[in-house]
Amino acid sequence: MSASGAAAAKTPAGAQERGEARERATGNPDEPLLCLAGLTKRYGQRAVVDGVSMDVRAGELVCVLGPSGCGKTTTLRMIGGFERADEGQVIIDGADVTALGPERRPTNMFFQNYALWPHMTAAANIAYGLRARRRPQ
Repeated sequence: MSASGAAAAKTPAGAQERGEARERATGNPDEPLLCLAGLTKRYGQRAVVDGVSMDVRAGELVCVLGPSGCGKTTTLRMIGGFERADEGQVIIDGADVTALGPERRPTNMFFQNYALWPHMTAAANIAYGLRARRRPQ
């Protein structure tokens, strides 16, 4: 199998379409959809998120792992606009959204303990939000 064939076999479902859409929108399918640059949040003197930087590209699946209190939820809340960063930037699809409220960001929150509809599985709850935004499966 050629190198390009091997890469194509490892591409997540829909990633090629998202990459093509991204290329049409920005001219560069490899540009990150989400960029965190030096993201910091302090409560008093304590930095609960300290200079987090990362890029997430179309088709990537990212897991944020760590012990309780390490800043996972605070980082996600800053991405969603529910917490204001003390330093750094949140860039979504090439736009700096750091100063925007959650209602003006193209993000959603899914809470771990309480499902939107408790009779549905986690996957069904997430799929509902995607269907509501008319996103492809």
